[in-house]
Amino acid sequence: MAWNLLYNEYHSGDQVSSVKLQNLRREFEYMRMRENEPLTAYLTRLNELINQMKTFGEVLSNERLDQKVLISLSKVYDPICLVIENTKSLETIELQEVIAILKSQDQMF
Repeated sequence: MAWNLLYNEYHSGDQVSSVKLQNLRREFEYMRMRENEPLTAYLTRLNELINQMKTFGEVLSNERLDQKVLISLSKVYDPICLVIENTKSLETIELQEVIAILKSQDQMF
């Protein structure tokens, strides 16, 4: 019964998948870090959403993911984001490297 429920959820018709993916895209665009939310909690929420989008066939470039992380953080992270944007090439830097920089700076706070 559980298997059938999961199968129907992720292998429904193309139109249903398209609608689900569109909703996930909207959620991705509007997602922001909440005030007083820990960095790791926000990154976990974002990663879960990205994985759901990939399940439905969405392909996001590394540059797009980097940009999303940098523009959606709370104001506390603005100076760090500015340094990353001015010293790294978002076309070539891996998302994991951006996250590592943010986490290391977060530990200093």
